[in-house]
Amino acid sequence: GNAETVKVLLDEYADVGGKDVQQRTALMDAASRGNAASTKLLVDRINKFDLPEMRRDLINAKDDQGKTALMDAVSSGNKDTVAELLKSKDIDLSVQDNDGKTAVMIAQEIRNKATTPAAQKAADEILQALNRKGTK
Repeated sequence: GNAETVKVLLDEYADVGGKDVQQRTALMDAASRGNAASTKLLVDRINKFDLPEMRRDLINAKDDQGKTALMDAVSSGNKDTVAELLKSKDIDLSVQDNDGKTAVMIAQEIRNKATTPAAQKAADEILQALNRKGTK
């Protein structure tokens, strides 16, 4: 949804880890839509939890395909959404989906399939951001 709606729901203590029938969270939905503003609000809320395990579980939650919000953001091609997720110290780049792919592998596939200079540039920027995070 849009950032204002997400903010209202979070202010009313909506369950940030709630899942739908496909095991998708609000964070996954925002990330898959390339909605950086909503993604930021949700990541900020997750980062407020005191328990590190809870933060890790929420930021790296998987849907029924094994996809995470980061994988969804990479697939959306929105570098700002990817950047918001990478700000979380609890994001795990080693998580694999049901096909054994990580977010980096998905980004590489997208880069390899990019047919226009703009798509290649966007994919390169996402790959660079993931690689920077992976070396920290």
